[in-house]
Amino acid sequence: MTYLAAEQGAATGQPVELYDIAMGITHWRLASGGEDIDYGGHTYESAPCKRSEIEQTGEIPKDGIEVELPRGHALGVICVAGVPEEEITLTIYRGHGAFYVTYFRGFLTNVKFDGNAIPTCFFEPRSSDLPFVGGRRRCMRLCGHKLFGYRCGLDKEVYRTNGTIDTISGITITATEFGASAYDFSSGGEIVVGTARRTIVAHTTITITINRPFGSGVIAGNAFSAYPGCDHTPTTCDTDYSNKLNYGGLEYLPTKNPYAGDLIY
Repeated sequence: MTYLAAEQGAATGQPVELYDIAMGITHWRLASGGEDIDYGGHTYESAPCKRSEIEQTGEIPKDGIEVELPRGHALGVICVAGVPEEEITLTIYRGHGAFYVTYFRGFLTNVKFDGNAIPTCFFEPRSSDLPFVGGRRRCMRLCGHKLFGYRCGLDKEVYRTNGTIDTISGITITATEFGASAYDFSSGGEIVVGTARRTIVAHTTITITINRPFGSGVIAGNAFSAYPGCDHTPTTCDTDYSNKLNYGGLEYLPTKNPYAGDLIY
């Protein structure tokens, strides 16, 4: 019997869904049924999880789903302070007995908690990525390229700064390497400690400010890697990165709209 035959059968269908949540090399595998299930060489542990209906509408970003995880689940603990910068993905396999198909693929965008601290995760489908659906670039003065992205063309590792944390207090970190670097780490820079990463929102000499605190495991003396940011102006592109040929903004875009109001020649 095939998956489709079991799915459509009035008496043969016994649907079970397997949830594979991944963050880097870490996976959480859950099964919606009443027992653990082995599939694809992995064991999916039985857990009280449920999801909203999967819909297909004319607005792809709204075709996401909500997945309610068990209270105290490791992903919920990680997301208490906010969704991590590292991408978290979800793959749902739906099946009947030995027959499974890939039912949904998406990435985490938000997590909320109810009064009982039960986490509900919001996943958007992979198709909502703008490059996938053919998002068009807009005409603007500032560069719209992602720093170190394929349109930018710069090698991220060339601009990496390695160092050791001198002090850390909440969202403030100091390290002598920040003062010795020729780059500005604000405007979207990034610091990586082990597998945890945070966005840098401010940089002054040896001190940086990150968007949210690290966990208790990150302390003074830990090694880190940091990457500079970019304010997407032509001056920064040329002076800091010598990458003006790949600048994606329209530096000399007129400020006056010729299609609005009367023009005097």
